[in-house]
Amino acid sequence: MRGIIRLLTYCFVLVFGCLTTAYAVPTCTRTYVTCKTGYRPSNGSCVACSTSKACSSWSSEYNQGTYNECTQNQSSQCYKSCTKTCSGNATSSCPANATCSYNTNSYTTGTQYYGGSCSAAASSCPVSSFTCNTGYSKNSAGTACDPNKYTITYKAGQGGSGSDQTQSVLYGSIFKFKSANTFTKPNATFIDWYLQETGQSFAADREIQFAGITYNITMVARWSCNAGYYLNTSTGACDGVGSGNYSPNGDNSRYSCTSHGSAYTNSDGGRASPYDCYQSCTKTCSGNATSSCPAHATCSYNTSYTTSGTQYYGGSCSAASSSCPVSSWSCNANYYKDGSSCTACN
Repeated sequence: MRGIIRLLTYCFVLVFGCLTTAYAVPTCTRTYVTCKTGYRPSNGSCVACSTSKACSSWSSEYNQGTYNECTQNQSSQCYKSCTKTCSGNATSSCPANATCSYNTNSYTTGTQYYGGSCSAAASSCPVSSFTCNTGYSKNSAGTACDPNKYTITYKAGQGGSGSDQTQSVLYGSIFKFKSANTFTKPNATFIDWYLQETGQSFAADREIQFAGITYNITMVARWSCNAGYYLNTSTGACDGVGSGNYSPNGDNSRYSCTSHGSAYTNSDGGRASPYDCYQSCTKTCSGNATSSCPAHATCSYNTSYTTSGTQYYGGSCSAASSSCPVSSWSCNANYYKDGSSCTACN
């Protein structure tokens, strides 16, 4: 009987002892369970640990991967997929001589563990499409821009003779204009080529880059009648009129250039009017070429210096303008002449 009373007292305390009011707080004892390796506590007993517990049972977001219930923390083992959007354009991937558009929505993929950052690699935005610049076209594979090929045709020009010549060039390339030795014109000298489409002149054998033009072009020889000949505008031939004369009617009627002034003793290949007659002329310098004076020096200048040119009847002298050059110089005080400069005295 005494044992039964003691047992009932123990149960009463166990059930109601911790629910007493604040006026009488009993002391409760909780029993902790220590489990062997490979087991974990569960409701006062030990259950076997799962070595590959699915992360989805722990988190709906970081739901990829597994973890060991006994030895691993979920935050270090559970992860989710993540992406990283590209930053900046991958200009190095844009073909040469092209204008590119870029896919700014491109991204890389990776994983992100709980509390960590996304492992996706940083990337530049890739080329999405491209168009070739002027003078270039896509190759057959559509992966690059190749230069277009154009043809230059050379013609003998008015009064000249010889078969047309052709030359192939690539857009953007450096090429050399042909010489005129394949064409001839009696009593005339080749001057240069002129572009038939625009009239622009180019010297024979000149090297130039083929750019800014996206069509086949024609170069025509330009000629100058030799001394004593004039250009017959009807035939394009150089007919003789005699040196120092001109023929205003495009025929063999001749007039002396000196009739317009004794100094106009010459005439050039155009000799169709007195305005083709010219004389030699000079132009005196203006202003001193102070930049040519050595530092720390006093300079004198040749104010009689002239440049030479030609002056057509009714026109002005073609001589170039120039500054008066240094004729002599001396160094200033405390400097001495040292070759072509003035050096300070020690």
